[in-house]
Amino acid sequence: MTAPRTRTIAAVLLAMATALAACEQEERLLRYKPFFVGLDGAQTQEPAIVEPNQLLPNPAPSDDRIIIELPNGKVRLVSRSVRDLMTHLERTLDEDQFELFDQYLLSQKTREYLASEGKTPEDLFRVLQKSRRAIARTFARMPFGERTPTCLFEKAGPRMFVLRLTGQSARNVPYTRLWVAYEGGEFRFVWLS
Repeated sequence: MTAPRTRTIAAVLLAMATALAACEQEERLLRYKPFFVGLDGAQTQEPAIVEPNQLLPNPAPSDDRIIIELPNGKVRLVSRSVRDLMTHLERTLDEDQFELFDQYLLSQKTREYLASEGKTPEDLFRVLQKSRRAIARTFARMPFGERTPTCLFEKAGPRMFVLRLTGQSARNVPYTRLWVAYEGGEFRFVWLS
């Protein structure tokens, strides 16, 4: 009784090993850009391969506008990067556009925190307006947002990031950190510290 059972188990294991050995690992080249590909008359052995990066959570569409005018005459703010968010934040504060700040820039985490403290998003907006000069000084040291050489862009939690000034750029500014959340395929404002 044990011999047929052993043969059956051995046959199953042999079939599985054969199937696994027959599987070949597939490799796919997502991006290849030779060094001289952009120069006139440059020739390379392999042509450049440029596909959209499949690793990004939400690849940017071909339309790279950050302000979209809707058919009803209103606007929609798009923050595909932290730099876009910073631009929108400065503009909404300068132009006293609380509705746009509330609808497109403020993160859900900050809303929840404000509610727990008995405050409203408008209260935060007014505080940020009063701190506008300090925000401008900080953002001036982050001119390229998350791509600024003197900043670190670090993960602070699930879908939460902090853009932090480092070294000399962090001196004599009231804020050195911009906290952001990635919600709905866009970056949202959480806090400045």
